Amino acid sequence: LAQYRLIIDKRLAEQELTQKNLALAASNVELAKQKYLLEHELNMAKTVYGNVVSYQHDRLDGLNYACFPKEEVGGDFLLTYTGWDRQTFYLMLGDLTGHGLQSALAVLLVAECFERHCQSEPDIEMLASHINAKMRGKLPIGLFCAAALVKLDLPRRRLTLWQGGMPDAYFLNEGGRVVQSMASNNLPLGVCHEQNFAGTAGSYPLNEIENLFLCTDGLGEQLGAGMVPFGDRRLRDALLDTPAGGSRVDFVMARLRRHQHSHEQSDDIALLELNLPRICKALE
Repeated sequence: LAQYRLIIDKRLAEQELTQKNLALAASNVELAKQKYLLEHELNMAKTVYGNVVSYQHDRLDGLNYACFPKEEVGGDFLLTYTGWDRQTFYLMLGDLTGHGLQSALAVLLVAECFERHCQSEPDIEMLASHINAKMRGKLPIGLFCAAALVKLDLPRRRLTLWQGGMPDAYFLNEGGRVVQSMASNNLPLGVCHEQNFAGTAGSYPLNEIENLFLCTDGLGEQLGAGMVPFGDRRLRDALLDTPAGGSRVDFVMARLRRHQHSHEQSDDIALLELNLPRICKALE
């Protein structure tokens, strides 16, 4: 009887093992299918994102930009547009919520709206309003875009800056000292229909500005030793300490990586510097 029970238990164990092996094989097939679909979506997102972030991106002298996504496809992007007579220049530095295919498709929609409306050379507040309406009408709730929009008007010698949900922007003198900081006074794009854009942009004479520095929030929020964020003070010090003739974008990133040390990058990071005399000369 004892031997008989052992034989029965062995057969039951073999049957159970066979069933589990079949279930595992089916799970492996499903996992392989999901892996293929995810890789396919990621490759699609990378293609879309790669095309869009260089979409209408004029590599003008005086424009220095770098982007460091946390993952292969991030939500930070740069769009530029030069008028047909090269008398106007538009720029958008954006930070979309999310990553992957979601961000890539959202950037595609924003880029299409940006280029189409820049062709009519609108005021920067009108451009922000158009993009906001497009996002509210086409994208799901909860997907929004912190952004800085810049317009250079060469005939009037003016720079117009609109900010929504972005870190402070900085005007710098030739030595890298911050002469003025501008805080965002608007909600990010895509948050609500009722946002009032009138009178929320700042207008500045070009002959009083040497450099404009912009960045997304991933820069200041990056943690380092003791879980301390990089913050505004370290950013200002890095801007001031940049060697003459050096790239402030590269120098700030070097300081950030040193501060970051062994901590993982917590968010997408994008930073940009406009040298106004050089970019105006390039346009002219």
